Amino acid sequence: MSKANQPGTVIYPPVDLLWLEFRSSPHQYLLSTKSSVETFVHDLLQQLYLDEKNSASKLMALGIMQEKAEMLFSDSALFEYTCATLKNLLTHKQFLNHPLLRSQVLCTLTTIFCALEVKESHEKLLTDFIDVLFTTIEPVTSDQTRMVRMVACECLKELELNFPGLLSRKLTQLLDLCAEENSIICQHYMALAATVLHHAVLKMITDLDKDANCEINFGQPGDLVPFSLPSPDHVKISATLLSDPPEHKLVESVDTHELKRGVSLMMDNLSLATPPVMVHIVRMLMRAVYLSRISAMTFKSFLMRYSSSQELMLFHMVFLLKVLFGSELCDTSESELILKRNITMATHPSLNTNCKLLTFNWLLHYPLKQVLSGNKTPIQYSLPYIIDYNDLSTLFPTSFDHIDVVAAKLDALSQCFVPGSSPDSSSATLMSCLMGLQKAVYHGVLGPQPVTLYRTLYIYYKRHHNSVLQQDIFRLLINVVMHHPKYTSHTINFIRAVARLQPKSDLPVNLLSALNDQIMTTPMQSVLENLSFHIVMLETAALYPQLSPLGILRILNKLLSSTNLLSEGNWSLGNSFLSICHKLMQTHNISLIFKDLCEVLIQISIHYNDIDIRDRAIFYRHLLLTVSGDKLTSILSMSSSDLASGSASLSQIVEARISDTSYPTTPPVQIITESLLKLTRISDKDKKQVYLLETDEVCTQSDTLVKDYLAKLNDASYTPVVQLHYQLQFNDDLSPAVALPALEQIFALSLQFSFNSPYRPITDVHVPYLTSKRGSDAAAHNVTVSIAPREPVPTKLHVNAVFTNNEGQTCATKLDCLDVKFEDLFQPVPMDVVSDMDVFYTKMWNHIRDNEYSKSNPDKQGAASVMRVKGDSARVKEVYKELSAFSTKRNTNGLKHYLIFLPPKFHLLLQLKNDIKDESVVVSMATDYWKILPLVNNYFRT
Repeated sequence: MSKANQPGTVIYPPVDLLWLEFRSSPHQYLLSTKSSVETFVHDLLQQLYLDEKNSASKLMALGIMQEKAEMLFSDSALFEYTCATLKNLLTHKQFLNHPLLRSQVLCTLTTIFCALEVKESHEKLLTDFIDVLFTTIEPVTSDQTRMVRMVACECLKELELNFPGLLSRKLTQLLDLCAEENSIICQHYMALAATVLHHAVLKMITDLDKDANCEINFGQPGDLVPFSLPSPDHVKISATLLSDPPEHKLVESVDTHELKRGVSLMMDNLSLATPPVMVHIVRMLMRAVYLSRISAMTFKSFLMRYSSSQELMLFHMVFLLKVLFGSELCDTSESELILKRNITMATHPSLNTNCKLLTFNWLLHYPLKQVLSGNKTPIQYSLPYIIDYNDLSTLFPTSFDHIDVVAAKLDALSQCFVPGSSPDSSSATLMSCLMGLQKAVYHGVLGPQPVTLYRTLYIYYKRHHNSVLQQDIFRLLINVVMHHPKYTSHTINFIRAVARLQPKSDLPVNLLSALNDQIMTTPMQSVLENLSFHIVMLETAALYPQLSPLGILRILNKLLSSTNLLSEGNWSLGNSFLSICHKLMQTHNISLIFKDLCEVLIQISIHYNDIDIRDRAIFYRHLLLTVSGDKLTSILSMSSSDLASGSASLSQIVEARISDTSYPTTPPVQIITESLLKLTRISDKDKKQVYLLETDEVCTQSDTLVKDYLAKLNDASYTPVVQLHYQLQFNDDLSPAVALPALEQIFALSLQFSFNSPYRPITDVHVPYLTSKRGSDAAAHNVTVSIAPREPVPTKLHVNAVFTNNEGQTCATKLDCLDVKFEDLFQPVPMDVVSDMDVFYTKMWNHIRDNEYSKSNPDKQGAASVMRVKGDSARVKEVYKELSAFSTKRNTNGLKHYLIFLPPKFHLLLQLKNDIKDESVVVSMATDYWKILPLVNNYFRT
């Protein structure tokens, strides 16, 4: 009976399927097949011995063992069995004649030994395997085993890296092999020898620290096998020696003849290696040379040859050598040459952005000299001020530079130019370099440009805050915020960073004062358009006691008295008003602001349309009237953790000594960081427009139909909206910190929506009651979100929820973002023209083609295009189903016509035809808004 027919035998799928299924979830796969790890490993090994299995299947089986070694071979007996089996495979006839399979067996064994770290527990197995590897690499003249020898060298290197000092007694023999090998794989021999040499030096330092009379043994010329592990009293290499830079060095009395021979041999043959291997060899040798006190002039030829290399990793090694050896390796003229070469590389047009940034990092941290201090060697880094102006001119930003390169250039220039206390060429040069970023910011561009501008201004201030540059930065920031208040958050971050850097600086106070004065002189209509940004600025200004609080209160009074914010403001806006009042009471003298602050609180407490905001305004007013200034400041300064640790009445807090009070109050708003609620999209069965154009106001005659229809769309009173339907309910999996009894029922829930796309503000959605009890009628609530796009583009809606819990406390939480896709904006034409739909479609198509965008007609927005989509794709079937609601019912010559309205006033006309020859669908499209063409392309292909 064959094994496959034996009872209890697990039959596994083909190895290629096993490779995918087992790797995705090993434990789940073993449970589904009802097998153990031992059985699974035995079957993998059997796959390797079967002659009928192809090489690809065997490579996959070995790959599974390599990737999941820790899980598969944690059992000691199974580990020993696997190692013995894999070792025997190396002598199997099929593996002897297949270098790739033999190499992968060596890699698998190496991976298992390294992953399980079995040096002490299985010494015999490890030494036997190392003997196999040494036996493999020893015949240096064999061309047939070149690939296997290369892999064996890499396996030995990995073992040495995992067990530093393991092969130190074979250093002499490895150096002899490096000298004898003359093929392309000599670089792998050198990489192995360099790693062993480096660790041998570290081992010598460690052993000599323990016993000054210990014997230094690098081995003797002869056979590589048999191999023996270091003696049981072998001292592990100290972790401090593996640090960079190392803290100890080899004593001068030690004979380093063998080390010098190895370093010279590998440096002489270094040009035979590829750049990655060359970097590894030099990195190992430079540390060994540094620790063993060998002359650094060994690397002189490498330094001079590769200081002008186009290979970035080798150029990088030049700087590492300079950092480690300093003036011992290169003199002043050579340092200047390296610096000039670095500037050339940093501005070279063929280098990619990441490579340029690396060279700029070296330029900004150019190593000047070493200062010896005991056993440590701290390095002084600085960008020299003596760079030739011809070289310096290449550092000026250009319009072709990546934004990260621009930031690095400006950082470098800020070190090269030192402005004085009065206007000079240095300050003018530094500010003129910002013109490209300023232009983007003045046009209101969002993204990396404003971030780079503010970051550069901070770097300027950090280096030159005592110069005239501070006044230039002040004027620039005021100008930016004056033109575009949306950069307020960037400005506030800049102010906070400056305050942390220079606590006594007057720049933050001057900036906030000037911005407050600007708000006072700005027309109220402009203030309302950017109210959210101005509110943030006022909140920040309220925290600075150096600023006059009366100006802030006058702005609040003006906003409340001359606008309709009291009657139309939402909870979030009211909370911002109260936050400003809270900060003013906390940081300023109450006697100076008493009258103006009371007026603001009275207006809010009487006229604001949100009851929670009115209640809190009354509370603040009572505090202001009944509690002394010192006690009031102490109450308002209590941290959130103190407030959350208990509750007490106001009278108890006031009667107690405020400084030692044990009566913390509950915070006014409890922020729930975890997403408590979720909105699930409900599919729309029928696409229905919200607002229809009245047919009696639109002429339906064919000659004027399109003209009258478009005129009605452009009417300012017509605002089409798109309705998205969701189901609101509690999240299923809530952590114990959130699943509290106080949150099982919530009341007066308000959903607030925000976005960054060109959409009109969305009205808040209110839900009176919601419970977490499944099965209850109030466990889920259907909500409708009405969006009014200004442009037909997709967006993400950020959702915040404010509600009252069981205990009457106001809570706030964030929900997951809602995706508004491009196809969500598809609407039927908002007009009852069913009888004339074919005529209307044709007229609309011709109208778009007559108004196509072009260089000669830049004011027109029409466009037509054609694309081809694979007809058998699942996406095309979905598209046909989604577009069925917009079909004109017209089918001519195999063409299917679709007419789609895109709010607020645009259209997408489609013609789909199946191409039988190549099984594809030809999509012809016309739109009166050419910017949506990429979105249409993504819609059909994604």
